[in-house]
Amino acid sequence: MMAMKAKRRKKAPQIQEVKIEISNEEVARILEDIGDMLGIVGESSFRVRAYYKAASSIRGLTRPLLEIYKEGGVKGLEEIPGVGSHTAQRLEELITTGRLGYY
Repeated sequence: MMAMKAKRRKKAPQIQEVKIEISNEEVARILEDIGDMLGIVGESSFRVRAYYKAASSIRGLTRPLLEIYKEGGVKGLEEIPGVGSHTAQRLEELITTGRLGYY
């Protein structure tokens, strides 16, 4: 007899409560500010460009960033072109606390 493989269920994304209403434009502006600050303190140009790229992608979204987060959590944010895991975690912090310690 062949053993049947158990089907694995997809884990539901872990989504924290959204604490603020913030527009894509406001989020993009914050990411650009972070990029500016990183450039001033001499961080690598790669990190600086990463924040600018994420800002540009978020500014160009046709859906609200908050909606994307509510549907997919951090993984949903990581699916946005130019948003890596580090930036997605920062965005989650901003969305769920209304603050960004890094900023």
